[in-house]
Amino acid sequence: MSEPQFVHLHTHTSYSLLDGANRIGDLLGRCKELGMGALAITDHGNLFGAVDFYSKALEAGIKPIIGCECYLAWGSRFDRETRNRPGSYQHLILLARNKQGYHNLMKLASRAYTEGFYYYPRIDKELLAEYSEGLIGLSGHMNTELSDQAGGGNIEQAVATARWYVQTLGEDNFYIELQNHGQAEQVELVGKLLEVSKLSGVPVVATNDVHYLRPEDARTQEVMVCINTGKTLTDENRMRQETDQLYLKSPAEMAKVFGDCPEALANTVRIAQRCELELDFSTRHAPRYVCPGGKEPGDFLEELAYAGLAKRYEEITEVHKERLKYELKVIEEKGFSSYFLIVWDFVHYARTQGIPCSARGSACATLLGYCLEISDVDPLGYGLVFERFMDPERNEAP
Repeated sequence: MSEPQFVHLHTHTSYSLLDGANRIGDLLGRCKELGMGALAITDHGNLFGAVDFYSKALEAGIKPIIGCECYLAWGSRFDRETRNRPGSYQHLILLARNKQGYHNLMKLASRAYTEGFYYYPRIDKELLAEYSEGLIGLSGHMNTELSDQAGGGNIEQAVATARWYVQTLGEDNFYIELQNHGQAEQVELVGKLLEVSKLSGVPVVATNDVHYLRPEDARTQEVMVCINTGKTLTDENRMRQETDQLYLKSPAEMAKVFGDCPEALANTVRIAQRCELELDFSTRHAPRYVCPGGKEPGDFLEELAYAGLAKRYEEITEVHKERLKYELKVIEEKGFSSYFLIVWDFVHYARTQGIPCSARGSACATLLGYCLEISDVDPLGYGLVFERFMDPERNEAP
């Protein structure tokens, strides 16, 4: 009998800071040893390891699935109250199904830090609805609204919650997550979540909350959590996991745990097959400056440049004109018009607001940089040449 198929969709690396004990290389190596051809990364609240994981997974012949275990505020991400809960967040697994999903994950992670940060970077349901396209959601472990409701016997509420996520993420894009690390409370919850699944029509998926590679690594993770929480191993009141099962289990081990629910195992493979994200590292992905009046960056840059030229020099000679024309031509050809506009924008803002600002780098040797007031060095007065742009074979940013 062939080994059952299974894909880990809830996996933490060392980028789950002071919680995950898995180095990416070691994690992928162990995944390969166990014969698993796909793996998800779902670090707490961030995508710090996404590119490293993606690249190394491809090198190892393993399909990378990029995800995040998001901190989801119980109410608004702007709230700064715990509302009598042990924490001001719950958990939600989000996986990028495609490039749009990856972009939305980045948006969610960024706004979690800039808008929702309260001890942890949090999103809320409003943000999730705004950036839901291209994502697959798993309901998370015991610290979630759905698990709270089901575990407390409020099955109807749990069904309504599950259906909200389906409505938000789209049909077939939300799964009720089942976990069993041998803890009595968790085992009891699985039965109730299966009931919610049956009543709501929302499918289930089996996961293991992977924080380390092997059972014997549980102690290492325990030490990390102590460091994270400022506790010691001798403190009886410290945060702890009463299990050594948060490791990268083999497909056979997961089949043993969820042998009575084969659909939950099969759905891990179905989800992995649907996640088709391709990241292009061969193309420059520089941001595009949004110009007033819908102008093209090259045209707007030229407009600013010649206005600045007239401001900087009382007498404009052919040398000035030819030098500026040449720089603008090369900058446009190399795709750096937006780059210069972005730098001009924040330097211009800083100086008009009285914020001290100094510019450095090769751009300071350009007549364009002088005309845009990025730099106060007149390159013609010092015989400076923008060397990186003089060589047409060089394509790096200035």
